[in-house]
Amino acid sequence: MNNVTVIGAGVVGINCVLRLIDERGPDTKITWIYDSSVPIFGIGESTTAALPSQIAFSTNIVLPHIRHHFDSTIKYGNKFVGWGKRKDKNFIHWFDLERHGMHFDTKKFSEFFLENISKTTPDLELLDQKIDSIQFYHDGVYVNNNRYDYVIDCTGGNSLIDHDEYFDIPIRTVNTCLAARIDKPADWGVTIAYAHQHGWMFGIPLKTRRTWGYCYNSDLTTEEEALSDFKSIVPDVDEYRKIQWKQRMSTYLVHPSGRYARNGNAVGFIEPIESLAGAYYDEISDQIVAHALQCNPNDMNKIIELNDWYYEDVVDDWLKCVAWLYQFGSKYDSTFWNRTSEECRNYLNDPDIFDISMLDELDTFTDDLFNKIADNDNLLNRFISNDLEQIGCTGQLPSFINSYRDFLELALGMGAPYAHKFPTMTPPIDPPEPHGELSH
Repeated sequence: MNNVTVIGAGVVGINCVLRLIDERGPDTKITWIYDSSVPIFGIGESTTAALPSQIAFSTNIVLPHIRHHFDSTIKYGNKFVGWGKRKDKNFIHWFDLERHGMHFDTKKFSEFFLENISKTTPDLELLDQKIDSIQFYHDGVYVNNNRYDYVIDCTGGNSLIDHDEYFDIPIRTVNTCLAARIDKPADWGVTIAYAHQHGWMFGIPLKTRRTWGYCYNSDLTTEEEALSDFKSIVPDVDEYRKIQWKQRMSTYLVHPSGRYARNGNAVGFIEPIESLAGAYYDEISDQIVAHALQCNPNDMNKIIELNDWYYEDVVDDWLKCVAWLYQFGSKYDSTFWNRTSEECRNYLNDPDIFDISMLDELDTFTDDLFNKIADNDNLLNRFISNDLEQIGCTGQLPSFINSYRDFLELALGMGAPYAHKFPTMTPPIDPPEPHGELSH
């Protein structure tokens, strides 16, 4: 029997467990290892549509259940306040009509699945233990001296092995968050991304409370400065938790042994904007669960293929999407925004990042490309039709540009000077402020 273990009881660990349950055959046992001595903060989590889709596919959980058990509200998009150069307008980056994300309490989420998932799942073992050792042998991976065929590491910021096998990302945005829970319910239907002079703040509405997180770069801003600015926006902050992360990514997805893979914060973390991390972690779950169930650790070609996919499709797209959002800047003329937007524009305009034949030597990706597309009817029609190869883009465009709807919504919302050149079926609608009101 193939024995696959998932280590970690956070959101990504649960996602991997659910996928394993869905996709395994009758000869696969699942072991889920977690450490109950590690506290779960219970911060408000904001997701893309991927996680609710996985839960709906894997369980009989429906909307009333998530509201009752997870303190959850439905998310229809992300509201940007003060981003870009349109100082008079906020905007919402909406999900597609048939999709939605959710906001939920991470502590309640984990506790629910730890308590209930084994009741209806055969060949699933839960082990509450601290990981003291992990060793690789020809016949498997030994975790605390127990043998497994495959280990999926979802332990968070500290991976189980190879702590130095990471690389720093080439753009610097935010790396610290002051997170506070306010005991006042909210149901805005959106996650707020509220620009401020030192970075940006997220607001997450839950059924019984709301969570605010003040994100900044600790190389530029002190904790005292951040807290002072935080309280100028949300004055009723009494207690908060400081969360820091390294802007880094793993040098591999699948270990050379073919028996170990990373996911979640163990694979790396860039920052929380647009809940992008969750979307990429979900893609990784899909790939590594399939690899774990194949149980062929000696297939080096497959290991190389997965690691190449990780670099080219996950890390590359994540960086480009983050840079695409930040390069528009914000209404603030501050050290953080000036440095960050310039770094992100320089990154996107590097010819080694995008090799686009229609750009001349002095042309920029961030501006000139889209002016050229808009001013040429043939190129514009191809761009609208998502026929991107035909406009000379030999490098992979970020997913925010691959979708014409996303591209236009963000360009209009951020106030890009070329946005008015691109046709839209319907003009933007400014929703009422209850979609993310900032009154308290």
